[in-house]
Amino acid sequence: MYVLSPQNEIQPMTELRTVALVLGVGAGACIALAVAGWPGAPNHCLLQGDCYCEAPRLGLIAQPANTFSLLGFAVAALWVGWRSGRDRSNTAAPYLRDRFYPGLYAAAVAFMGVGAALFHASLTDWGGALDILSMLGQVCFLLYYNLRSLYGWSRSQFLTAYSVTIAVLIAPRLLFGPAGVPFFVLLLIAWLASETLIGRPAGRFGIRQQVVRQREFLWASLATNLVALAIWSGSHLGGPLCDPGSPIQGHAVWHVLNAVAAALLYPYLRSERIVSQRAC
Repeated sequence: MYVLSPQNEIQPMTELRTVALVLGVGAGACIALAVAGWPGAPNHCLLQGDCYCEAPRLGLIAQPANTFSLLGFAVAALWVGWRSGRDRSNTAAPYLRDRFYPGLYAAAVAFMGVGAALFHASLTDWGGALDILSMLGQVCFLLYYNLRSLYGWSRSQFLTAYSVTIAVLIAPRLLFGPAGVPFFVLLLIAWLASETLIGRPAGRFGIRQQVVRQREFLWASLATNLVALAIWSGSHLGGPLCDPGSPIQGHAVWHVLNAVAAALLYPYLRSERIVSQRAC
């Protein structure tokens, strides 16, 4: 698929192709592992008797509602990939100048769906690790992209911080079993803290560049996440929204709302403007 650039040159929509690759590999892995009977140790949630409410089924997909609801992330990622390529043909916004960043964000959104789907379909220990990994991938992008914009990081600085953080934080989950959610929460808090620096004048708090974005998209995303969190909190075994045998699961609704929230962050990032720079 191609679009016209402002210079009327034909260029590939890199982000959309990246998303298609992530989703294609993920779907292929899902099918192959399902046919193989989902090898691997069971997830600790089975031992606790509560894998986010939905009762495990026999067959290829352990939790159909919690698995297929993750198609919302596929739709969100495809929209982000398509829209970023389309927008680049009409604007020179900082977020769109380097295809790497919108491409990585679109891939991170796609992988959130893939990682969580492999977990809910298999209910294996490695599936849970992939689920945590996908969550770390998105929140690390949001945190370090903010720092990159505010402090003028190079791509190599961004990539180093991004990859090292994910590697360090996923290691305890891989080596010692159930872990990872507290690290995700800490990164989420760090990202929200970094959002308070957006719009601050260059020179304050060591900021090199004054970055301005259309905050209404951020508020809409956070509001959607808060609604999703309320549903998630009531969707555990014994909760008011938990019916293990129901084809409609609160946790599945949580997935869909999180996908919407992730998509809403694209226009927020895309609206970025560099208002002023501090002399270095």
